[in-house]
Amino acid sequence: MKRTILPARPLRVRASGHVKTALLLLLMVAFVVGGALGTTWFVSSGASIGRDKDIWARGIPAADGSIHAKRTSKLIPWLIANYDGTVSYVDAEGARYAGDVDFWTMFGGPDTDQAELRYDPQHHDRFAINWGVEASGARWRAVIVMTVLCALLTLAFAFGAWAILQNARGESRVAATGDEVELRVVSCKPQVKEGKPTGKYVYELELDLPDGPKRIHRESAWLLSCAPNDARVLGLWHGNPASLILIASDLAPLVVGDAERAEINARAERARAG
Repeated sequence: MKRTILPARPLRVRASGHVKTALLLLLMVAFVVGGALGTTWFVSSGASIGRDKDIWARGIPAADGSIHAKRTSKLIPWLIANYDGTVSYVDAEGARYAGDVDFWTMFGGPDTDQAELRYDPQHHDRFAINWGVEASGARWRAVIVMTVLCALLTLAFAFGAWAILQNARGESRVAATGDEVELRVVSCKPQVKEGKPTGKYVYELELDLPDGPKRIHRESAWLLSCAPNDARVLGLWHGNPASLILIASDLAPLVVGDAERAEINARAERARAG
């Protein structure tokens, strides 16, 4: 741990940084759960395609009934669509049943002008409608594509959650044991949006590396200067740019006490005086 301005002890990241990380993690986890549920639903809907065909092949036409189902959502009319609704029917014994219809199709769909319902001879509460059977191929295409898509999105969001967690852990390690590093200020301009200053600055910095200087672009609050004419700013790192933490003039994102803050500012002021 090589430090001349900051305290030569393990430092911590402010709670506000952890709150942002926690919120991002919760968002990613919510997307992961949503993607996993979507994947599970499409996998289960694949099983329903075979079940519908089986019921249709040996089923009994309903004595009376109604189907209130229609195409309720679509991304591109000819590409993918969802059919959902409710059905009610009466079996040969006069008992009335009701159920839901919900399936997706891709590159095709059923002829909804004609509707017919058949129920399972052994389980009268199980049924199939001709729309779902006629669109078996289109349903399979939707199941395969949407299952793969949901699974890939789930993996992507899971990786995003892992990356956020790793970045937070890395920042904590750098705050605790990182070395000080000075970066040259190439340019610094106030950030302006809609004609109004935001209170932040747009920095172009240079970090000296063995293979040459590396340009770094950051939008940040005013950074802690550590050279005459504010020509350099202070950071912490573990020897590579990916681990770099830039220190703001209020010492964010680090946690320091009032006495240490005064000492850090005094050291930075002496460095700026040359």
